[in-house]
Amino acid sequence: CGVTSSTSSPPASRARSLALVGAAVRKDVVRTDRGHPYFGGPEEGHPHLAALQALLTTFALGHPRLSYCQGMSDVAAPLLAVLDDEAQAFLCFCSLMRRLAPRFRPGGRGLSRAFAHLRRLLRRADPQFWGFLAARGAHDLLFCYRWLLLELKREFAFEDALRVLEITWSSLPPAPPPPPGGVPLLGAPLGARGGAPKSPSTSTR
Repeated sequence: CGVTSSTSSPPASRARSLALVGAAVRKDVVRTDRGHPYFGGPEEGHPHLAALQALLTTFALGHPRLSYCQGMSDVAAPLLAVLDDEAQAFLCFCSLMRRLAPRFRPGGRGLSRAFAHLRRLLRRADPQFWGFLAARGAHDLLFCYRWLLLELKREFAFEDALRVLEITWSSLPPAPPPPPGGVPLLGAPLGARGGAPKSPSTSTR
């Protein structure tokens, strides 16, 4: 992050912002999913690279407080490849970013919250593995950074990633309200003294 843009500045300043944002976006666009046929081929005059560039630049200029951050191209590329329509992909990307934007904001508060949720879930779901990580100083889970930022998009081949993202994105609202106390975890941790974990009194589904 760090590329700022403004739509209320003088024309010269807006032109400078456009140039800075465009350069930052271009740097990532030409490296995003280039092994996939949809984005493969020569860079010059490539219609799909141009569409991805326009989509991300438009988003950055329309959302100056967030602008463009590295990794957004990985989120937008699958939408464009599947929909094959820049306008529809842009609308879907804007809706998706309502939920993902906190993870890209400077300061890392959104990602810190995601890490906290993951640590809490792991302690409850697999205390033995959690103990293994803690004993080796890996309980900060920083190796999961890219997983959480890009929702596992880079951890699979493109077509497999599409399936993962389809399940994830279709199962969650675009901007769910944050729970007041974080992620509610019902029942005792697995392996806790007293036998099997208690059944939750209410369904979480």
